[in-house]
Amino acid sequence: MKNSLIFNTILKNTIRFSILRVAIVFIKILLNKTIAVYLGVGGLGLYGIFQTILNLIQSVFSLGISKALVREIPAVNDKSNIITKEAVISSAVIIICILSILSMLFTLIFSESISIYFFGDDKYSFYIKLISIGIFFTILSEGQLAILNGLRKLNYLLKANLYGVFLGCFLGIISIITFGEIALVLTLITVPASIFFISIYFLKNSINYRINLNIFSLIKSSKNTIITGISLVYISFWIYLTDYILKFYILQNSDLEMVGLFQAGCTIIVSYFGIISSSMATDYFPRISTNHKNNTVLNDYLNKQAVVGLVIMGPLLILITLISDFAITLLFNNSFIESKFYIQNASFGVLLIAVSNPLTMILIAKQERKTYVLIVTICRIIGIAISLFSFSKFGLHGLGASYIFFTLPELILSQMYLKRKYNIYANSVSLKILLCYFILLLITVISLNYFNSNHFTINFFIFIISVVLSYLVGKHIMKINFKEIINLKNNE
Repeated sequence: MKNSLIFNTILKNTIRFSILRVAIVFIKILLNKTIAVYLGVGGLGLYGIFQTILNLIQSVFSLGISKALVREIPAVNDKSNIITKEAVISSAVIIICILSILSMLFTLIFSESISIYFFGDDKYSFYIKLISIGIFFTILSEGQLAILNGLRKLNYLLKANLYGVFLGCFLGIISIITFGEIALVLTLITVPASIFFISIYFLKNSINYRINLNIFSLIKSSKNTIITGISLVYISFWIYLTDYILKFYILQNSDLEMVGLFQAGCTIIVSYFGIISSSMATDYFPRISTNHKNNTVLNDYLNKQAVVGLVIMGPLLILITLISDFAITLLFNNSFIESKFYIQNASFGVLLIAVSNPLTMILIAKQERKTYVLIVTICRIIGIAISLFSFSKFGLHGLGASYIFFTLPELILSQMYLKRKYNIYANSVSLKILLCYFILLLITVISLNYFNSNHFTINFFIFIISVVLSYLVGKHIMKINFKEIINLKNNE
């Protein structure tokens, strides 16, 4: 009964947060559509550059504190540690406020230099000064949401995200229609500001804490948060660096059109499926952080998380591979159709994320920061090297197939380390389910490339098998109550 309840909770929260993120994506699509209609292609491009500037500065100055809080708060989130929990939150709020102010001051001071670097002149320096306000609220709002997540106030987290994005985008759309180009910057302010003020309301209903300005207390209670945050920033740096190296190499050895095909394929198979993995992490990471000292419980959570991820991602990956032509045409246009080769071959690496991500998150929960950084560094170097070689020899096919070398070494190394030190590992049930979906996905890709006449019939049958497999796993292994899952109301 307890196992069934945990599976139900994981699956329910995954569905809820996936729906939230999809809703946010659609709201932002509406915003982009408004920009395209009223300001044209140039306006949309300008908005993208402004967004890049905001994300870059925010990622540097935030120091990963908000991500680290999702681990640090649950680690002390029980009655015996109420003082410590309040101390962690108090120190985090102070640090986040300091970092947000520093980021704003940096952007204001160097606005002209930033404008010259991105645009070639200081024409947009005033706009960048305004963006500093958006950076300020972005760091603050992410900190507030991280505290809600760490406290496991998932209903509040959902509402703060959705209401904030809806209100901010609504104000942004009205501003674009009314004020034109300058409203692009106003939108970058209204969204994080809305999330921030709404999250304050929910946070006040979650916990009462007092700000402690004692410097010694601040250093003591924030040390782990800062160190963990810096480790996570390092990982983010590798993600950005990988993306840059691959695109630069493609551009040098092919052309801009090939870069576009790669970007389109990544957007569909990596970014959109990232919605599922990030949704699962929202529930999983605080859960394992709360129980980071209990290896038996961690092992149980790991395998439950892996199974849930596989039964969701397995059929969806087969489906997106099967209808890749239609998906590309719908989301882009026919000129991007060749990106299907990247999608088909990269799908194997994406499937492994369902198991590799839960493993690496346990390393963070266990404060194995050096090991985590080392594993990620090794895997990124291997993945980049094989990707460059594969693209040079096999083009987009090879680049897609090489994505598995980012996730497979991560899975193997994390599994080996955790099993040896803590006896935590993906068990035979999880690995057998992974193997089943891997084989079904392999048959689908082979059929698409070598059985052109009747591949749709074959692959539709494979997709039905994958759905049936997910149903059987859900019913007999997970003991899922499907009626309860349909009712998405949370029983926190």
